[in-house]
Amino acid sequence: MIRFQLQGQINRSGRAPQCSTFNPIKKFPYISLLYIHDTDINDKDWAGRSAVFLAVRNHSYGALDLLLRNNADTANPVAHSDDAALHYAVKGGDVRIVNDLLTLDQNCDVNVRGNGDLTPLHLAVNNNDTEMVKVLVQNNADVNAIDSTNVTPIALATSRCSPELMFHLLSPRATGPFCVRGAGEQQSNGGLRRPRSARETSKDNINNQDEMQRTPLMLAALFGDSDSLRLLLSTGADVRRVDCDGRSVLHHAVGHSKVLDVLLQNKKAKRLLEKKDGAGCTPLHHAAQGGFDKNVRSLLAAGADRNSRNDNGETALNEAARHGRLNVMKTLLRGSGREGKPGDSIKVRLVNTANSRGMRPLHLACKYGHPEVVRYLLDNHAAITQTVDGTSPLHYAVKSGNQKTVDYLLDVHYDCLNWDDDNGNTPLHVAAKENLPEIVTLLLTDGAIITENHHKENALDIAVNEGSLDAALAMGRHARWADLLRQEDRPQLPHLVVEMPTVAVEFLNRFGVEETISGGDKEGNDYKVMAYDFSYMYGRREGLSFLKAITRNRRWQCLQHPIVEKFLKVYWEKIGFRIFLATLVVYLIFLSCLTTLVMMQATTIAQKRYDTNITTEQAANCYNLKLLCDLSQTMCVLSYVVLVFAAIGLIKDVYNLIRQGLDFLTVSNLLYCIMCVAALLYALPIQITVPMHPCLKTYAAAIAVFLAWIIFVLVLRRIYVFGLYIIMIGSIFITMIRVVLVFIIYLFAFCFSFFYLVTIAKTSVGNGFDDFPRTFYTLLSMMMGELDINNNFKLGVNTRNSITLALLLIFIVVMCIIIVNLLVGLAVGDIKAIREAARLSHLQIQAEYMLHKEWGINLFLWRYQVMHYNEKKRSRKKMRWITRIVPHQLRELFDVGKEFEEAKSCSCHQILEETRATVEARLREVMSILLNVQHEVSELAKLPPTSGISQEPLSTTTQGVAPGDPFDDDEGNVDDLIDEYRRNENKLYRQHSTESDEGFRPRIGSSVSILKKLRGKSRRKVSVIEEDNEGETKEEETESYTTKL
Repeated sequence: MIRFQLQGQINRSGRAPQCSTFNPIKKFPYISLLYIHDTDINDKDWAGRSAVFLAVRNHSYGALDLLLRNNADTANPVAHSDDAALHYAVKGGDVRIVNDLLTLDQNCDVNVRGNGDLTPLHLAVNNNDTEMVKVLVQNNADVNAIDSTNVTPIALATSRCSPELMFHLLSPRATGPFCVRGAGEQQSNGGLRRPRSARETSKDNINNQDEMQRTPLMLAALFGDSDSLRLLLSTGADVRRVDCDGRSVLHHAVGHSKVLDVLLQNKKAKRLLEKKDGAGCTPLHHAAQGGFDKNVRSLLAAGADRNSRNDNGETALNEAARHGRLNVMKTLLRGSGREGKPGDSIKVRLVNTANSRGMRPLHLACKYGHPEVVRYLLDNHAAITQTVDGTSPLHYAVKSGNQKTVDYLLDVHYDCLNWDDDNGNTPLHVAAKENLPEIVTLLLTDGAIITENHHKENALDIAVNEGSLDAALAMGRHARWADLLRQEDRPQLPHLVVEMPTVAVEFLNRFGVEETISGGDKEGNDYKVMAYDFSYMYGRREGLSFLKAITRNRRWQCLQHPIVEKFLKVYWEKIGFRIFLATLVVYLIFLSCLTTLVMMQATTIAQKRYDTNITTEQAANCYNLKLLCDLSQTMCVLSYVVLVFAAIGLIKDVYNLIRQGLDFLTVSNLLYCIMCVAALLYALPIQITVPMHPCLKTYAAAIAVFLAWIIFVLVLRRIYVFGLYIIMIGSIFITMIRVVLVFIIYLFAFCFSFFYLVTIAKTSVGNGFDDFPRTFYTLLSMMMGELDINNNFKLGVNTRNSITLALLLIFIVVMCIIIVNLLVGLAVGDIKAIREAARLSHLQIQAEYMLHKEWGINLFLWRYQVMHYNEKKRSRKKMRWITRIVPHQLRELFDVGKEFEEAKSCSCHQILEETRATVEARLREVMSILLNVQHEVSELAKLPPTSGISQEPLSTTTQGVAPGDPFDDDEGNVDDLIDEYRRNENKLYRQHSTESDEGFRPRIGSSVSILKKLRGKSRRKVSVIEEDNEGETKEEETESYTTKL
């Protein structure tokens, strides 16, 4: 507290005089406290700051003078810092305080070290404070002091580009002011400090190197300070020094023309023209790399060798080509040849100089995408060659993605289009790998040969493997797509389906082409057909792997493609229908035998039940088959037939399980296996002793005949007419399974309640609630509508019956109304979505069926495989044998193509119905408004409302309604318009029976022209002219009616 009061008094008083007779006690009243109390003048406050530091920071000259005269310590650093008071004085830029510290404090060191080993001179140079530097140098500051990074004040001054600072640092120190050091010095020198002798700056001082081995001369050249550079050279700075990277002062001077010119005037510096750095680059390399054309000209004029190579064997021209320095290249080549002969051997040799990897300037320019440089090199006879690894300039140009460069190269040297490197990759391979669709299209258009590299991959394979979607799409859209897509050996289409379904769709679009056949019909007229190419969908080894890739990876966009649909249709007609028909016939034989055997056995047991030789237990167990066989030899034969079919089915399933693995374990296959096992157990004759329960054959028979008919339904799924509804039933069943958990919880809640009430309270008449299972099935039947309240419940009025009847009421509301209607609503709500998905599901079934029969097709029916197909009228000669077996209607029923026709007709019919309903509603709305207008106009004209809008009575009061318009009649005109609309739409629908939806939709728009005509005429203004105000109001109201139209 005493120190701060003293500081405040000194601040208000100003600086104390420096004479020896100065009495601070008289000048400052508070100074007596320093003498009265034994106070430490160097004491610090809570922040570690002394009184000297506060005086320096606040520029308190008088306080600082007083403290220094009382021997205050100025070298004591501030807490949490290594800086002394002199450092803070230099940072503040106060020359007067610095002078006071250096003159009044004999212990003040001008070279005191602070943070980072910085001296006050470092700080002054860093602040670019010339006056401060001058004062410090005059007080013997060390200009060669180095900080923690080996930077001297001279080196730091070069980065500030201040020649004045450099002048003060390098010039001899001037004699400083005479300062009072103490009583001893005052007596020996008459009160004045002895001046020190001036010294000359030594060469070692100005050549001091920092941590990167850079001298002040290099820093001056690096920062482009030509004046400081001249000063350093004049003081004897060594130009031969190099930094840690081996770069000389000329390397650092590149980019600064004035500095480079100054150095090249020095003989010693001129000898460094061919001095190489750590990478073997000369200053000419650096100038060419940076694009400093003026520096290149200066270096060449000074005698630099343009043929000098670095460690990679590259000349300055290579560096200029790498970085696209066209002006530098022109400068380098301008003086290489004799005048008038731009193509002499020296210039050509320089243009075609290759580095250690065989890369010439043309390769480098192509690699880094400089089309103008490429053009200039080609004009100067640059040769198009391959590097050590076989890479051509076109490879590099394609990889850079510059289309202009590719065009320039192909214009000059077209043969490099098909050059391959050491891996067998052509430029087309590179474009596919880099995903460059424009260049892929360019190369294919220019006639690039489709080859495979050493890994047996063509451009399409590389695009798929590298995920180059755009490049693959460009290949699929190009006219040469057939050259890229392999057919038999290693087909690519399945791989495209898995990895890039969008690209697969693009290629599928190419498999159908419309062709014109000249004079093809009987009359010699030309007609068009659709030619399909299915050869790409086969594989000699993989078979129908294309369909397998679609079904396994669920690529439905490919399955719904018209080409795939046509492929399935043709495949079904040629092969699938024959296999399906044969399978269906065989299965029907098995089904009829099994069903006949079960029915005959049940009938026989029923007839023999009253025979005394057969007990009721034997008849119920159906165990004594020998007795039945004795009674009927037909049943015995049927049992053997069923046994043979079941055994064959099991063998087939085991083979398919081994062949297909886990893919075989589908619901339909599991059901078929269970059915075969049940039929096998049921049909085992009595001679084969198998330990089993007496009723096992009965259960096996029931399971076998049930599953046999269910599997028959699943077989019929392959027929579109039946498959649609079967798929819908399955989907609705799955929807019910999703909500069955909640449904079961509610049902169990009522089951337990009713079972308890009926058992304890005896509130039931019948026996439907005697046990819990019977209660469950009773409530389940009640939920379906079989309530039978009179037989199941007592309706008397008492406490127990009231609770039961209340619970029954809740059951009826919750289970019979809410949940049942919820299930119905879910089923009905999903029908539309199921119908839309039925076509896709049927296609999936057809594809899976073809895959299951693939092995048999490849072995026995390979000659029926369709590689090329022309869509035309079906020839009846090709299916004569089918015609003899089944009628034409049945064949059409089995035809998978009927799916597409029905789908189209259904969509057209749906569009027609929706459009018709919309137009009818709008027509009736329009006519209703017009009739209201007619009524208002009739009242306004004082005409009867039924007379209509005729021109005779309104000839002077109305305008815009012509006689004969459809709106001057009553509502009967609406029916006539609707009938006309329906006739037109039905006519269009009949015409569209063989067309596609795309061609039909525009016609619907044209068919509503009646509505447009009607609405156009309704906009006509119907106005009534009256003289009074009431007539004007009526006119506005009439106009508002017509505006609604």
